Amino acid sequence: MKPVEPIARNEAMLYHPDTLFRYDVPVQWIMTGTVPIIAETVDEALAAAMKSTLPRGYYLSDSFSVTNLVIHTEVVKDRNGHPIHLKAEVHVPDPIYSDLHQHAFDGQVTGTHYQYVTVADQEGNAFDIEPERLEVSVD
Repeated sequence: MKPVEPIARNEAMLYHPDTLFRYDVPVQWIMTGTVPIIAETVDEALAAAMKSTLPRGYYLSDSFSVTNLVIHTEVVKDRNGHPIHLKAEVHVPDPIYSDLHQHAFDGQVTGTHYQYVTVADQEGNAFDIEPERLEVSVD
């Protein structure tokens, strides 16, 4: 499937050419598994399986795909509601349990990585941070 343009962006979203956007892309994949059913006949077992809860399963290789056009887009914003754009100067807070950086720092947005914004520190080390934890430097 070729990339498609998301819903039309409004003027407020375009005030900076490097503004980052969050896209919700609909996807699907196939899981396989078994449901243990006690029944008197195969037909009863099949009917009961259709009413059961989802079992633990296994991902079917190569079944992941995009199912539809991009259906939602929004501007990526910092903890104060300011839009985040490429090359923006931001403040990264003290680390939480899953962070790789050792302390708070000021850095520059260099890109994105899935749902994270990549920020480079003063030494050139890059860290992926949740956008809602960042603070854009506002002059």
